[in-house]
Amino acid sequence: MIKYAFTKYDPATMARAANRDVGISFKKSVMIAQKLRGMMSDKALAYLGRVQAQKEAVPFTRFRNGAGHKPGAMAAGKYPVKAAAEFAALLEQAVANAENKGLGTPLRIVHIVANEAARPLRAGRKRSQATKRTHLELVLVETDESKKREKRPKKAKKKEKEAPQEASAPKQAPQKAQKEASEEKNEASEKKETVPTPVEKTDVKKEIPKKKEAPEQPVKPVPKTAEKPAAKPTEPQAASPKKKEVTKDGN
Repeated sequence: MIKYAFTKYDPATMARAANRDVGISFKKSVMIAQKLRGMMSDKALAYLGRVQAQKEAVPFTRFRNGAGHKPGAMAAGKYPVKAAAEFAALLEQAVANAENKGLGTPLRIVHIVANEAARPLRAGRKRSQATKRTHLELVLVETDESKKREKRPKKAKKKEKEAPQEASAPKQAPQKAQKEASEEKNEASEKKETVPTPVEKTDVKKEIPKKKEAPEQPVKPVPKTAEKPAAKPTEPQAASPKKKEVTKDGN
Protein backbone atom coordinates (compact mmCIF):
# COMPACT_ATOMS: atom_id res chain seq x y z
CA MET A 1 0.00 0.00 0.00
CA ILE A 2 1.27 3.45 -0.96
CA LYS A 3 1.53 6.01 1.81
CA TYR A 4 0.88 9.51 0.50
CA ALA A 5 2.62 12.51 2.00
CA PHE A 6 -0.58 14.53 1.65
CA THR A 7 -3.62 14.10 3.95
CA LYS A 8 -5.02 17.62 4.16
CA TYR A 9 -8.28 17.38 2.19
CA ASP A 10 -11.27 15.10 2.59
CA PRO A 11 -10.83 11.87 0.57
CA ALA A 12 -14.41 12.22 -0.69
CA THR A 13 -13.54 15.44 -2.58
CA MET A 14 -10.11 14.50 -3.93
CA ALA A 15 -8.54 11.99 -6.31
CA ARG A 16 -5.01 10.63 -5.96
CA ALA A 17 -2.48 8.74 -8.07
CA ALA A 18 1.10 7.63 -7.47
CA ASN A 19 3.87 5.74 -9.24
CA ARG A 20 6.95 4.19 -7.69
CA ASP A 21 10.48 3.58 -9.09
CA VAL A 22 9.88 5.37 -12.40
CA GLY A 23 12.95 5.34 -14.64
CA ILE A 24 13.21 9.11 -15.16
CA SER A 25 15.57 11.82 -13.95
CA PHE A 26 14.88 13.03 -10.43
CA LYS A 27 16.13 16.58 -11.20
CA LYS A 28 13.93 16.98 -14.26
CA SER A 29 10.94 15.59 -12.34
CA VAL A 30 11.39 18.20 -9.62
CA MET A 31 11.29 21.02 -12.20
CA ILE A 32 8.19 19.61 -13.93
CA ALA A 33 6.38 19.21 -10.58
CA GLN A 34 7.24 22.80 -9.68
CA LYS A 35 5.68 24.01 -12.95
CA LEU A 36 2.48 21.93 -12.71
CA ARG A 37 1.70 22.65 -9.04
CA GLY A 38 -1.52 24.69 -8.76
CA MET A 39 -2.63 24.23 -12.41
CA MET A 40 -5.94 22.81 -13.59
CA SER A 41 -5.85 19.26 -14.90
CA ASP A 42 -6.89 20.11 -18.49
CA LYS A 43 -4.32 22.91 -18.79
CA ALA A 44 -1.61 20.68 -17.30
CA LEU A 45 -2.26 17.93 -19.86
CA ALA A 46 -2.11 20.46 -22.69
CA TYR A 47 1.16 21.86 -21.33
CA LEU A 48 2.76 18.40 -21.06
CA GLY A 49 1.72 17.70 -24.66
CA ARG A 50 3.53 20.83 -25.84
CA VAL A 51 6.64 19.82 -23.85
CA GLN A 52 6.66 16.38 -25.50
CA ALA A 53 6.35 18.05 -28.93
CA GLN A 54 9.24 20.39 -27.93
CA LYS A 55 7.09 23.46 -28.56
CA GLU A 56 7.38 24.80 -24.99
CA ALA A 57 10.27 24.32 -22.55
CA VAL A 58 10.19 23.64 -18.82
CA PRO A 59 11.91 26.45 -16.87
CA PHE A 60 14.82 25.24 -14.74
CA THR A 61 15.38 27.36 -11.63
CA ARG A 62 17.60 24.61 -10.17
CA PHE A 63 19.93 22.04 -11.70
CA ARG A 64 20.75 24.45 -14.53
CA ASN A 65 24.05 22.84 -15.50
CA GLY A 66 24.00 22.54 -19.30
CA ALA A 67 20.55 24.19 -19.67
CA GLY A 68 20.62 26.96 -22.27
CA HIS A 69 18.22 29.87 -22.73
CA LYS A 70 14.81 28.94 -24.18
CA PRO A 71 12.03 31.09 -25.64
CA GLY A 72 9.42 32.23 -23.13
CA ALA A 73 9.43 33.72 -19.64
CA MET A 74 12.49 31.83 -18.46
CA ALA A 75 16.25 32.11 -18.30
CA ALA A 76 17.22 28.45 -18.68
CA GLY A 77 15.05 25.53 -19.68
CA LYS A 78 14.94 22.04 -21.16
CA TYR A 79 12.60 19.69 -23.04
CA PRO A 80 12.31 16.60 -20.76
CA VAL A 81 10.26 14.48 -23.15
CA LYS A 82 10.45 11.16 -21.25
CA ALA A 83 9.67 12.70 -17.86
CA ALA A 84 6.76 14.73 -19.32
CA ALA A 85 5.22 11.53 -20.74
CA GLU A 86 5.36 9.85 -17.29
CA PHE A 87 3.72 12.87 -15.64
CA ALA A 88 0.97 12.95 -18.32
CA ALA A 89 0.20 9.25 -17.69
CA LEU A 90 0.03 9.85 -13.94
CA LEU A 91 -2.28 12.84 -14.39
CA GLU A 92 -4.64 10.89 -16.67
CA GLN A 93 -4.79 8.15 -14.02
CA ALA A 94 -5.77 10.68 -11.33
CA VAL A 95 -8.47 12.20 -13.59
CA ALA A 96 -9.92 8.71 -14.20
CA ASN A 97 -10.04 8.11 -10.44
CA ALA A 98 -11.91 11.42 -10.03
CA GLU A 99 -14.49 10.43 -12.65
CA ASN A 100 -15.09 7.13 -10.88
CA LYS A 101 -15.81 9.06 -7.69
CA GLY A 102 -18.24 11.34 -9.56
CA LEU A 103 -16.18 14.51 -9.13
CA GLY A 104 -16.56 17.37 -11.58
CA THR A 105 -13.73 18.05 -14.02
CA PRO A 106 -11.32 19.76 -14.49
CA LEU A 107 -9.69 19.50 -11.04
CA ARG A 108 -6.90 21.53 -9.47
CA ILE A 109 -3.47 20.02 -8.74
CA VAL A 110 -2.92 20.78 -5.05
CA HIS A 111 -0.15 18.27 -4.42
CA ILE A 112 2.50 17.00 -6.81
CA VAL A 113 5.93 15.83 -5.65
CA ALA A 114 8.90 13.93 -7.00
CA ASN A 115 11.05 11.99 -4.49
CA GLU A 116 14.36 10.32 -5.21
CA ALA A 117 14.12 6.53 -5.04
CA ALA A 118 16.79 3.82 -4.62
CA ARG A 119 19.43 3.82 -7.35
CA PRO A 120 20.86 0.36 -7.93
CA LEU A 121 23.80 -0.16 -10.27
CA ARG A 122 23.20 -0.97 -13.89
CA ALA A 123 23.95 -4.30 -15.43
CA GLY A 124 26.23 -5.05 -18.34
CA ARG A 125 28.76 -2.61 -19.70
CA LYS A 126 27.36 0.28 -17.59
CA ARG A 127 27.45 -1.70 -14.36
CA SER A 128 29.53 1.03 -12.72
CA GLN A 129 26.75 3.62 -13.23
CA ALA A 130 23.73 4.01 -10.98
CA THR A 131 20.21 3.89 -12.46
CA LYS A 132 17.73 6.79 -12.29
CA ARG A 133 14.67 6.12 -10.14
CA THR A 134 11.96 8.55 -8.95
CA HIS A 135 8.76 8.27 -6.90
CA LEU A 136 5.81 10.42 -8.11
CA GLU A 137 2.68 11.52 -6.22
CA LEU A 138 -0.28 13.56 -7.45
CA VAL A 139 -3.47 14.77 -5.73
CA LEU A 140 -6.43 16.53 -7.42
CA VAL A 141 -9.15 18.43 -5.55
CA GLU A 142 -12.59 19.54 -6.75
CA THR A 143 -13.11 23.32 -6.86
CA ASP A 144 -15.96 25.71 -7.64
CA GLU A 145 -14.76 25.98 -11.25
CA SER A 146 -14.97 22.23 -11.74
CA LYS A 147 -18.53 22.22 -10.37
CA LYS A 148 -19.57 24.93 -12.84
CA ARG A 149 -17.91 23.15 -15.77
CA GLU A 150 -19.44 19.78 -14.88
CA LYS A 151 -21.33 18.51 -17.91
CA ARG A 152 -24.51 16.50 -17.82
CA PRO A 153 -24.64 13.14 -19.60
CA LYS A 154 -25.81 13.16 -23.22
CA LYS A 155 -28.86 10.97 -22.49
CA ALA A 156 -30.27 13.56 -20.09
CA LYS A 157 -29.89 16.27 -22.73
CA LYS A 158 -31.83 14.24 -25.30
CA LYS A 159 -34.69 13.72 -22.86
CA GLU A 160 -34.81 17.42 -22.08
CA LYS A 161 -34.99 18.23 -25.79
CA GLU A 162 -37.73 15.69 -26.49
CA ALA A 163 -39.93 16.82 -23.58
CA PRO A 164 -40.50 20.42 -24.73
CA GLN A 165 -41.31 19.20 -28.27
CA GLU A 166 -44.13 17.00 -26.95
CA ALA A 167 -45.44 19.78 -24.76
CA SER A 168 -45.42 22.22 -27.64
CA ALA A 169 -47.51 19.94 -29.92
CA PRO A 170 -50.96 20.78 -28.43
CA LYS A 171 -50.11 24.45 -28.43
CA GLN A 172 -49.86 24.56 -32.23
CA ALA A 173 -53.64 24.87 -32.70
CA PRO A 174 -54.09 28.09 -30.71
CA GLN A 175 -51.04 29.52 -32.43
CA LYS A 176 -52.65 28.96 -35.83
CA ALA A 177 -55.87 30.63 -34.64
CA GLN A 178 -53.90 33.62 -33.43
CA LYS A 179 -52.13 33.91 -36.77
CA GLU A 180 -55.44 33.79 -38.68
CA ALA A 181 -56.96 36.46 -36.41
CA SER A 182 -53.93 38.70 -36.90
CA GLU A 183 -54.13 38.25 -40.69
CA GLU A 184 -57.84 39.24 -40.67
CA LYS A 185 -57.05 42.33 -38.64
CA ASN A 186 -54.32 43.30 -41.08
CA GLU A 187 -56.70 42.90 -44.05
CA ALA A 188 -59.36 45.06 -42.35
CA SER A 189 -56.83 47.75 -41.57
CA GLU A 190 -55.62 47.73 -45.20
CA LYS A 191 -59.22 48.18 -46.45
CA LYS A 192 -59.79 51.12 -44.12
CA GLU A 193 -56.62 52.75 -45.35
CA THR A 194 -57.77 52.52 -49.02
CA VAL A 195 -61.11 54.37 -48.38
CA PRO A 196 -60.53 58.13 -48.89
CA THR A 197 -61.31 60.21 -45.84
CA PRO A 198 -63.25 63.49 -46.06
CA VAL A 199 -60.06 65.34 -45.40
CA GLU A 200 -58.59 63.84 -48.54
CA LYS A 201 -61.58 65.06 -50.61
CA THR A 202 -61.11 68.65 -49.54
CA ASP A 203 -57.50 68.50 -50.54
CA VAL A 204 -58.39 67.64 -54.13
CA LYS A 205 -58.40 70.80 -56.28
CA LYS A 206 -61.25 71.08 -58.79
CA GLU A 207 -60.40 72.36 -62.20
CA ILE A 208 -62.25 75.63 -62.97
CA PRO A 209 -63.37 75.93 -66.63
CA LYS A 210 -61.65 78.78 -68.38
CA LYS A 211 -63.76 81.55 -69.99
CA LYS A 212 -63.84 81.70 -73.77
CA GLU A 213 -61.89 84.65 -74.98
CA ALA A 214 -63.20 86.75 -77.88
CA PRO A 215 -61.35 86.31 -81.11
CA GLU A 216 -58.85 89.00 -81.71
CA GLN A 217 -59.88 91.46 -84.49
CA PRO A 218 -57.34 92.21 -87.11
CA VAL A 219 -55.80 95.63 -86.72
CA LYS A 220 -56.05 97.85 -89.81
CA PRO A 221 -52.76 99.18 -90.97
CA VAL A 222 -52.43 102.92 -90.59
CA PRO A 223 -51.52 104.68 -93.90
CA LYS A 224 -48.16 106.21 -93.75
CA THR A 225 -48.13 110.00 -94.36
CA ALA A 226 -45.69 111.51 -96.76
CA GLU A 227 -42.84 112.75 -94.87
CA LYS A 228 -41.90 116.30 -95.54
CA PRO A 229 -38.38 116.87 -96.56
CA ALA A 230 -36.39 118.42 -93.88
CA ALA A 231 -35.89 122.14 -94.44
CA LYS A 232 -32.47 122.97 -95.56
CA PRO A 233 -30.62 125.34 -93.39
CA THR A 234 -30.83 128.82 -94.86
CA GLU A 235 -27.74 130.74 -95.37
CA PRO A 236 -27.59 134.08 -93.69
CA GLN A 237 -28.38 136.80 -96.24
CA ALA A 238 -26.35 139.93 -96.37
CA ALA A 239 -28.09 143.00 -95.15
CA SER A 240 -29.30 145.01 -98.12
CA PRO A 241 -28.53 148.73 -98.03
CA LYS A 242 -31.47 150.77 -97.09
CA LYS A 243 -32.85 152.90 -99.82
CA LYS A 244 -33.29 156.42 -99.08
CA GLU A 245 -36.75 157.58 -99.22
CA VAL A 246 -37.28 160.06 -101.91
CA THR A 247 -39.53 162.77 -100.86
CA LYS A 248 -41.43 164.96 -103.07
CA ASP A 249 -39.13 167.71 -102.35
CA GLY A 250 -36.32 165.72 -103.84
CA ASN A 251 -34.25 165.42 -100.70
